[in-house]
Amino acid sequence: MLRLSTIFLLSSALIHATPYGVSMDEPVSPLPENIPVVRGFPTWEVLQPTEKTWNHAPADRLVADANQRGTRIVGRLHQLAPWSTPKNHPQGFPLPDLTAWENYTSSVVGRYNKDILDWDVLDSFNLGSLQTNTPFHYAQLLQSARKAARKANPEARIGLVLANYDLAFLDSTLRDGAAGNFDYLSLSPYHFTIASGEDFPTVLTTVRNLLESHDHDSAIPIHITLSGSKDELAIAAPLAAEAGFDEIFLDIDPSQLSEIPEKTASQLPAQPSHGDSNTVSLVFGKKNTAHGLFQIQPSVTPWDEKQQALRLPVSATPPVLHADFFCDSSFLSPDTRELEITVLAKRIPSDSGQSNPTGIGLKYESIYEIRTAGEWWSVPGDNKWHSHTWKIKDAKFVGKLGWHFRLDAAGAGNDVLLKEVRVSK
Repeated sequence: MLRLSTIFLLSSALIHATPYGVSMDEPVSPLPENIPVVRGFPTWEVLQPTEKTWNHAPADRLVADANQRGTRIVGRLHQLAPWSTPKNHPQGFPLPDLTAWENYTSSVVGRYNKDILDWDVLDSFNLGSLQTNTPFHYAQLLQSARKAARKANPEARIGLVLANYDLAFLDSTLRDGAAGNFDYLSLSPYHFTIASGEDFPTVLTTVRNLLESHDHDSAIPIHITLSGSKDELAIAAPLAAEAGFDEIFLDIDPSQLSEIPEKTASQLPAQPSHGDSNTVSLVFGKKNTAHGLFQIQPSVTPWDEKQQALRLPVSATPPVLHADFFCDSSFLSPDTRELEITVLAKRIPSDSGQSNPTGIGLKYESIYEIRTAGEWWSVPGDNKWHSHTWKIKDAKFVGKLGWHFRLDAAGAGNDVLLKEVRVSK
């Protein structure tokens, strides 16, 4: 269950009924009533508009207000000050000199060392261009921030912030030097709501296993920020609490926070064991029917009402290139090597009944890390459903990056319709 010890350090007179915090890009003063925790802080460019000029007033007001209301703050070290990068370096990252970044970190953490202990580092850095926002550069920024923060306040905690469930970026960042240089992990914003609630029980285990594989403390706190409608959050937030996230923040109008229940009657159903099954499957529809096989982030393959099928929108802007899947843990063991993965799909038909050349590839976890299956499947263009099977002999499905295999349509010329995926052993 959710550990709330840090929240309940507040005075008993100020304890709020809800266990959830609120994520606010730009916290306002005065803060709304009855919020136990706020995740947010004025940006670097607001606090230090020029290299030699500081404007602490917005942060001072926020901290004073939070203290008065008994609200704890999770701070943010985020958004580069424009002056900190050279004029011929408009992308911002990588920073040519970390001195300004370290000075900013030590100044802010030192000023509020009695009020704020947790500091998120550069929210959504992994959503930037991989040419500039690389895992290596993020590892450098984490190392510098932690060094500067601990010098200013030995009790300060630095958080690695990961937008979405991008465990591939986390894996690379850990490998490039982040391991041992952060104190908690924050997933924000999180796209798993009730639409893929089956994933919640697997998330923390997957992340902690990945941390352990890089010799990072796997027991560190893991925060989550959930986004969605009030109705979605009313179900997703209690599920996250049930799964065991240490802190849960909601990207929601603070006035609606009291309407989010701590518990919900819509608990995750008990999943049947598939240990004796030879095949697991996922049949796509308005609501997917899962028999031991689950899709990560179903929203990437929206339901096409006209075609009565799921659409992998390769021709969208930006395109969606991957649909990710994982098998129920009772179906496979890590030493299962030989598998057959079958997909039932067809091309989007054109007026002539044909469509642009469309191919689907398969990437999967193997004993050799991530591999691409030998052949791409060129989906026939006759406006009919067709199946294709890849035979794998070197599988190692452990979910290190949050998925076991993915359908890759990066080489496709047009959108693909999906009907079913099966995995057999």
